[in-house]
Amino acid sequence: MNIFIPLILGLLVFLCGAYVLLLIFHKKLCTLESRLLQVFRSRTDTIPSVYEISKPYLTKHKEIFDEALRLKKTEFSLLEGSEKVYDVIETEWLIHHEINFIFKVCNKHPKLLKDGNFIYIRDIVIQRSKKLWDMIQFYKTMVKRYNRFIQLKNYSILWLLLPISKKTEI
Repeated sequence: MNIFIPLILGLLVFLCGAYVLLLIFHKKLCTLESRLLQVFRSRTDTIPSVYEISKPYLTKHKEIFDEALRLKKTEFSLLEGSEKVYDVIETEWLIHHEINFIFKVCNKHPKLLKDGNFIYIRDIVIQRSKKLWDMIQFYKTMVKRYNRFIQLKNYSILWLLLPISKKTEI
């Protein structure tokens, strides 16, 4: 009978430790999501600057900015509501592709490539894109680890105690 008391106490300590680790992991993942959204937004906020700089040179291609601006409005409405982070990241990913398309069009215009303001904004976007790519790779890795940890939680008694569910991967 006395042998079961240390066994039960050990199991209880293990469950409490796993609970704390899962909560810490969840909090760190939420922090990473908010940082990822900040980097996405800082890159997206360069669209008006690119538009203003390239407006005199791209008079025939004004429509290339329409989709990016429409997606920016969608992003703003998602951020105002209490939408899931995945929906916001998905919209930001579409904006990311639109910005890349805008720069492909802008890079084909020789006069625009000589404009110092355009080159400065382009360098800022490239730096933010690199940071964004690195963060996305790290986020994907963390979400896979988190989901594996959640899977382990579901095979134990912890699933009764913790209402935390899996994260959607990008």
